[in-house]
Amino acid sequence: MIKNELELAKKHVSSSVIRKFRSSTKKAYKLALCGMFADLLHTGRFSNGHFWGDVYTMYINLEIDPRLNKNVDMITSRLRDDLSNYYFHSLDDDSVNEIIIFLKLQ
Repeated sequence: MIKNELELAKKHVSSSVIRKFRSSTKKAYKLALCGMFADLLHTGRFSNGHFWGDVYTMYINLEIDPRLNKNVDMITSRLRDDLSNYYFHSLDDDSVNEIIIFLKLQ
């Protein structure tokens, strides 16, 4: 099951997709990817988790019209709080990038 989930994740963690986002939206997207990883570790799936909803919504909005990704600061704050309270002790940029690199390598 985890292997299928990782295959689905590869599209969303690719550098070409991440590069399409602008700075503040990119940070929110990367945090949501970290949440997706945490759900995968915790439950063996991420596609049912609430972090997946953030990733998928931001990705679809990017494809349709990037201006649809509104309230990025609020989303970033919520993601940081959720992740730091439940999964990660440190969410600096280096830690976030390391998690995304790990997902890419799988």
